Amino acid sequence: EDGNPILRSMQLKVEPIDGWEFVGSGNSTEGLWKTPRPVDGMALVGNKHVVSNRTVTTPHGEVVVSVHLAPNHADKTTYYLDATEQYLQLYTPLLGVYPYEQFSIVENFFSSGFAYPGFTVLGPRVVGMAPKSLAPGYLDHELLHNWWGNGVYVDASHGNWCEALTSYS
Repeated sequence: EDGNPILRSMQLKVEPIDGWEFVGSGNSTEGLWKTPRPVDGMALVGNKHVVSNRTVTTPHGEVVVSVHLAPNHADKTTYYLDATEQYLQLYTPLLGVYPYEQFSIVENFFSSGFAYPGFTVLGPRVVGMAPKSLAPGYLDHELLHNWWGNGVYVDASHGNWCEALTSYS
């Protein structure tokens, strides 16, 4: 209304498809994603991925980290789990509680990275470059969007402060 997003609590349920793994915006429990705060929409991604998980204990609680990679990049999993754990340990003391119960890294077809609430998608070239692609400015940038941009909305007519704050952080 009047250029402002209409926010509402949402949930999304996905019926399993054999061999496929899905990730949606927000927090998940057995194929059901719920937003922890009102939002203007949800995102859902899926593919035939190899999935690995790790629970990271931060100064503000636990975060489940999931890595969803194509089979030909499954050997890169540990790089992404280790880097995400290090970034969570670095940023949660500075920024506070991570806003979601989990953070998922999902390989997809985009050329680089794109952040969604609770997950990011990374292109196959970026994933394949690990560990080089884990230098500052890639994965950490997408993770930081969960504090800056995926919970605090931007009025693009006044600039994109959340992108600037994420890049600065």
